[in-house]
Amino acid sequence: MARHPPRIAVTGERAPIYGTIRWLFQEYRRSAAYLEKVAVPSRPDYERTMQLIENIVTKKGDKLGDRKIKSVTPLSTEKIYAKIIDGPR
Repeated sequence: MARHPPRIAVTGERAPIYGTIRWLFQEYRRSAAYLEKVAVPSRPDYERTMQLIENIVTKKGDKLGDRKIKSVTPLSTEKIYAKIIDGPR
């Protein structure tokens, strides 16, 4: 099977892989739910939180944003929430 080069996003960064948390956030940012229902003044807060979640480094050393959505469990969601609320240590 031929391998395709990584897709490049408009920003010059690699496009997120389908099914990852980063991909989910990208899709959300493009959705009517975000564009029509999240007030423009609130968007920087949403963006900051999504980036914070994407950049959490896991125990395995990879970034949470690169993990598949289906790998997120209720327990891991609680840990992510705690990291956001507690802030950096």
